[in-house]
Amino acid sequence: MHLELSLKNLRISVLGSVAIMTETEILSLPTDTVSRVAFAPNSKLLGISSWDKTVRVVDVASNTVKAKYFHSEPVLDCIFESNSKMYSGGLDKTLKGFDVHTTNEQVLGTHADAIKCIDYAEELGMIVTGSWDTFVKVWDPRQRTPPISVPQTEKVYALSVSKHNLVVAAANRKVMIWDLRNTQYPQQKRESNLKYQTRSVKCSPDGQGFVLSSIEGRVSVEYLDHSLEAQRKKYAFKCHRLKEGAIENIYPINAIDFHRIYGTFATGGSDGFVNIWDGVNKKRLNQFPRYPTGVTSLAFSPDDTNAVHPCEMLVDLTLQFMGGAELLLDGVKETKVNISSESDLTVKELIHWVKDNLLKSRPELFVQDGSVRPGILVLVNDVDWELLGGLGAVLKSGDTVGGISSSIPNGSKGFLCTCSGFEKEAVRELYGHLKTLCEVEENYDDIEAELEALREGEGKKFKQCKVSAKGVIFVRLKDKVKSPDIILLELMSEFDARKPDDKRSALSKIVPVMSTSKAHEVSLVKGINDLIAEVFPKLQEDSKTYSVEVNKRNNFEEIKVVGKVMQFVREKFPSFRTEPKNPSVMITVEIVAAQAFISIVENFVRFRKFRLIDVDNKK
Repeated sequence: MHLELSLKNLRISVLGSVAIMTETEILSLPTDTVSRVAFAPNSKLLGISSWDKTVRVVDVASNTVKAKYFHSEPVLDCIFESNSKMYSGGLDKTLKGFDVHTTNEQVLGTHADAIKCIDYAEELGMIVTGSWDTFVKVWDPRQRTPPISVPQTEKVYALSVSKHNLVVAAANRKVMIWDLRNTQYPQQKRESNLKYQTRSVKCSPDGQGFVLSSIEGRVSVEYLDHSLEAQRKKYAFKCHRLKEGAIENIYPINAIDFHRIYGTFATGGSDGFVNIWDGVNKKRLNQFPRYPTGVTSLAFSPDDTNAVHPCEMLVDLTLQFMGGAELLLDGVKETKVNISSESDLTVKELIHWVKDNLLKSRPELFVQDGSVRPGILVLVNDVDWELLGGLGAVLKSGDTVGGISSSIPNGSKGFLCTCSGFEKEAVRELYGHLKTLCEVEENYDDIEAELEALREGEGKKFKQCKVSAKGVIFVRLKDKVKSPDIILLELMSEFDARKPDDKRSALSKIVPVMSTSKAHEVSLVKGINDLIAEVFPKLQEDSKTYSVEVNKRNNFEEIKVVGKVMQFVREKFPSFRTEPKNPSVMITVEIVAAQAFISIVENFVRFRKFRLIDVDNKK
């Protein structure tokens, strides 16, 4: 059957033991993420709670909504007491009852904070709720009596009831086991053997044990009997993890449910998989085909013919902020996020999500007119977002998206310098050299034009631009200043003429930059080839040998770039040949973060590759 790939799809899968036979998609869907699905005892009705503040009751046979009611805030859980009565709770802190036949609503009471989870103790006829207010409450819907409040040590994340046993999973990996017939003291206090936050818990139908899952792709099978013999049988295992090359992606396990006849259990994770497990024999029995979205909840029907699991469109991304952009996020340079989207997640949606959820102050420095402001580079897996489709570029789980603040336009000229820690002194020294060596041809028609240029800042011959690397300086030259390679040859001649007792330079290396581009393959190859097409025709006849050198400070793959540049030279300038040891012309590329600085210079070897520290050492 064709699977419709849409947001938060609900699918009912008819199971024959553990093999999927048919699959049907629920037609009337919530408008936001589904938090819980639960069957009525007769298996004919399905309750669906959602972050859109609604609870729907769906007739499974006809695939229609039989009833719907609302909360004032998102609903986090729901449960059926009988075929006609159900209960729900969520961020509005209210436990609400609903009669499916009469559509009457009833408020049983409230917690001091959100109601995270609900279960029904069938043997006792009680509703059990767990809240972030660190309390579990036991409600008797048959009587108008206050609920029994059972204090926990931490916020309650999940709970499950089997017969008279209650298992509560709380923050900081705390697990409390209670007997609902006597809630004065817990029967057991445990600490989960899972290393990270508990996401779900479910008691086995026989009341002998329970299964825990966590956000780190791991499941623990445990037993209520605290004897040494029983505790030796408990175990944990990894699941819902996907390897992509050398990287293992780990996904939260959001949901667990048991098959009431076979005692097997199912797990659903943010990886989009549903697995069926034999907990006794410690093996996986089956795996559903992967869904395009994460599974948020699942449930076997009481008659054990149906299983249902909602899916949410969750995209896992790594976000990186550099070059000063991290200052907008209190200095955070990298963070991993899960983002839900109504369809494919685009760069435009991500930009607005970052603005609404991550930016700490001054969002106008990041977003402008529905896009990132000029001066911020956006790379998706080290590729310029504009090459992938701009604002409409589609993102998928596992992508790395970088936002890099840059004041360096493509095609800039100037000098890239490195220094050994004394950056301010190095800048001061470089400025001193440039003030004497730079010459600008200014031709204005009148004095008013010259004054206007000064007001607009055009009178500046050079300007330091921020580079997202320690000990690296880039000074951009004005367009009318003579070529940086000529300026640098003059500067290197001055250094050669220095006396041995002269003060050592704070600059260790200075490279003339004749063009800049973004540091990804397509943009960089174009930038280099454009510069070659401009410079090579002007070279002397004896300058017919060349080499290409790429210096990088990240994991940039330079081999393809060098190969494409050499192919371009062979096609356009066949008289040039490569000479790796002593070329007359050197094409150099310096990669710093997401920026590439390109040069084509003569006398590269003669001037010791522009390493000023070597000149000083020679003295």
